[in-house]
Amino acid sequence: MGSVGKESGLVVILMAMAMALLGSMLCEGKADSKGFEEPLNCKKLECPPYQVIETQKDFEIRSYTSARWVSSTQRNSTSFKDGSSKGFKILFYYFLGKNKQAATIDMTAPVFVDINPSNASGLSSNSSYIVYFYLPQKYQKSPPPPPLSDQVRPVTLPKYKYAAVRRFGGFLKNINITSQVTALKKSLKGTPSESAIAKTYGTGAVVPYTVAGYNSPFEYVNRVNEVMFWFDQRKRGGVGLMTRDHLGQVKWITAIPISNTQSAKAVEALRWEVTLAKEKGSEHFSFEGDAQCSECGNHWKNTHCVPSRVTNNPGSNNCKLLDWMGTGEVVAAGHWSSSDPNERVHHIPLGPNAMRVWVDVVKKREVFLRRPTSDILYIEEAKGTTVAWPADKVLMDSSSMPG
Repeated sequence: MGSVGKESGLVVILMAMAMALLGSMLCEGKADSKGFEEPLNCKKLECPPYQVIETQKDFEIRSYTSARWVSSTQRNSTSFKDGSSKGFKILFYYFLGKNKQAATIDMTAPVFVDINPSNASGLSSNSSYIVYFYLPQKYQKSPPPPPLSDQVRPVTLPKYKYAAVRRFGGFLKNINITSQVTALKKSLKGTPSESAIAKTYGTGAVVPYTVAGYNSPFEYVNRVNEVMFWFDQRKRGGVGLMTRDHLGQVKWITAIPISNTQSAKAVEALRWEVTLAKEKGSEHFSFEGDAQCSECGNHWKNTHCVPSRVTNNPGSNNCKLLDWMGTGEVVAAGHWSSSDPNERVHHIPLGPNAMRVWVDVVKKREVFLRRPTSDILYIEEAKGTTVAWPADKVLMDSSSMPG
């Protein structure tokens, strides 16, 4: 009987090892044209909403909606298990009712763990860890207050809107987290997203990242984990109106600085003024850098000031932009302003077989630019500024063909 018992125990151990290995193999992340498949736990648990705006073989780029989460306090450690386990337990008991309202909260997924390495050597260094649980929709506006211990606090995430995401299976350990982060960095090499990440944190900086886990410790198959680099896309510059005297000299300029949260409102306000001012011979334009006057500040309202550089004067040359990937779909509409190869778009010469186009209306927000910049990666972000577009993908009014 003793021999049988040992054999049975060995079989159980081998089965557990096989299930863990199977879980790792089944969930190695390969994105198709629609992005990664929805994790199984997100079919039965609430998960934070996001939009996939780019997919590649080994990663995808997401745009997340701001939402309420709860956060643990920061813990420093050289081990992922040690750094995250205490925060996880605190938040887990918080969901079980350890809060002022004694309210139990339905479990959600994934669990986020922010990791900020102290140096480029990774998790072997003394890194800081913060754990986050997503709050269900019923608590998004008014989450239960945290316990008096101040170990739990409500927060709004994400800090940055965009995330580069790589998916993998298995259980979360130092060795596989480090290898997955390295693999994601390699996949992003030379992409506009890599430039955006560097711009967000500073060139050469040690970049923090997030580990997302979608499964409980007791689930052995179909485990889903992700590593994520967050980044922002800040726009500097703005749009405006100007008039000229009879000699063609600029008489006055109204400039509207643009920020991430103000751009749509600013452009709509400007478009209304353009409509009103057309009969007076006003022109509209975009500018790069900061407007050179103290009154501009961060306000979107019109201010009479001169921008550092006027980059566009589209006039009335209406055109439509076709998807440069070849689908033939109209992705945006605007005004062409030049086909001169020496003209510049965001400091870069236009080059041959291209048009400089001011984007007025965006039809397909998720389309990737043919020639992105560190600030503008997608067509939705180009509204109210200029882009370089392949000439054969610019559909112009027959009355406004360039000479």
